[in-house]
Amino acid sequence: DAYVKVRNLPWLELIGDLKERQKRGETSKEVLLAETYAFAGKYKDAARLYQKSGNNSKALAMYSDLRMFDLAQEFLKEGSAADRKELIRRRAEWACSVHEPRAAAELLLSAGEAERAIEIVAEQGWADVLLDIGRRLAASEKAPLELIATHLRRLKALPLAAEIYRKLGEEEQVVQLHVEARDWPEAFRLAEHLPKVLPSIHFQHAQWLAESDQFISAHEAYISAGKPHEATKLLRNLVECAVSEERYLDAGYYTWLRAKQALKLLGEGKQMVDGNDSAVVDYRSLLKLSSIYYAYNTINSYLKEPFTSSPPLTLFNTSRFVVNQINGALPPKGISLFAVYYTLSKQAKVLGANKLHLQINNKLQSLKIPAGIQEQVDISYISSRACPGGFNDPEELLPMCYKCSNYSPHLHGNRCPNCQQEYVFSYVSFEILPLAEFAPEPGISELDAERLLLAPPKSATYDQQDQFIQEDIIDTYPSTLDREALRAIDPREVIIVRGPAPLATRYYRNLLPELQITVCSECNQVFHSEDFELQFLQKGHCPFCRSTDESLMN
Repeated sequence: DAYVKVRNLPWLELIGDLKERQKRGETSKEVLLAETYAFAGKYKDAARLYQKSGNNSKALAMYSDLRMFDLAQEFLKEGSAADRKELIRRRAEWACSVHEPRAAAELLLSAGEAERAIEIVAEQGWADVLLDIGRRLAASEKAPLELIATHLRRLKALPLAAEIYRKLGEEEQVVQLHVEARDWPEAFRLAEHLPKVLPSIHFQHAQWLAESDQFISAHEAYISAGKPHEATKLLRNLVECAVSEERYLDAGYYTWLRAKQALKLLGEGKQMVDGNDSAVVDYRSLLKLSSIYYAYNTINSYLKEPFTSSPPLTLFNTSRFVVNQINGALPPKGISLFAVYYTLSKQAKVLGANKLHLQINNKLQSLKIPAGIQEQVDISYISSRACPGGFNDPEELLPMCYKCSNYSPHLHGNRCPNCQQEYVFSYVSFEILPLAEFAPEPGISELDAERLLLAPPKSATYDQQDQFIQEDIIDTYPSTLDREALRAIDPREVIIVRGPAPLATRYYRNLLPELQITVCSECNQVFHSEDFELQFLQKGHCPFCRSTDESLMN
């Protein structure tokens, strides 16, 4: 009644609530009295009554709601560990609510709630605090340590994350961190001891190299990663792009890399048994395609650029080489058969090859002629049919086989029709080189053959005949020589082309020893030494395979 008279509504509400609960009998008398003391501000008395009734949690909740954590701690001196832990948790929640994350984290750590503390610190982006927490945790506490490492990774604090992963013993994750940091040397150094991880590192390195426009290095990395199909796909895309942009030297180079890769699929050191092996067939097909793109670059430059440094004979040889490489088949993508024939026609006229000039002009009539030069083609066609000098080709322009000394028609392929030896071209001027191929007799190993060939030659007797000019040897391809014949060849005349595994070594004799010849040890293409040296000095590498090995100049 007194509270009614003074209109003290809060007390009236409390009294009404207490009476109602007392009627229901759901609360003890001590608890009701404790709530009355708490409402009156007598918190210690209230806490004592809560404790007496066995309701420590209510006392703890009261102190926590009032932010009286010191009094709560004093109250729980003799309380259970669970109650003390709950107090710390509540205190941490309050610290969070008043924007004191560092204090909250420390409290949660002391309460054993490391993961919650880590989340609070991570929300603030405090990488150093996360590392400090990780150092304080035991290595057996994997879940919180992994959480710390994940957050440090997200915060790009990769060296700090690496320390945590090392504590966990997860070296694979340490390697992956170096990958994410693009610290490739360190990633590969660490991965050397983790064979299961190494292919993955090579693959990620390859992807990064490709994204960084380092395509050749990316191709090598794909091979190291055991992803030959990815490497092939990359090279195929590079070839298509190079052809579409008329970068034919690049197209030839990338195609040669594909050819090289085709042989690698057979495995290192494996000797070829079947020349029809699909990988060997692919290699030869791609090598032929690469030579077409490589040679066509000279033709394309001649037609597109206002000036050319290539003399007529080089243009003549190059265009004839491309025609014979295509040899009636469909030209590769990006290769204009008209451009090849047109170049060959013009050079044939300049050099006086009137018969060839007429043949090529007849072929041009069946091709689609680009707009703007129809009149030139028509004039060339008419002039080729009315040649006053007769329809003959100079003998010095005809392809000559140095093995059998026979001439062949211009458009009869890049192989001698008589002895079937493939012509060996200098891959700058595309002149036919004076090389005759031979092979050691069966039973003579490559090591023995090389030892015999490089030994000082035996002095030939008067009646001893050189096997290279014997008719039965000339008519076979390649010539097969016994030990005596191998020993008789002057080492200065021997050209040894060591084919990439699994292809066998090929042997040639230089029939004009005064003509210096260079073989690139990387791509096995053959050059006039002077041409090769000039190209190497100008470009800094082999013109075909771009090898930068300085030993090629020796």
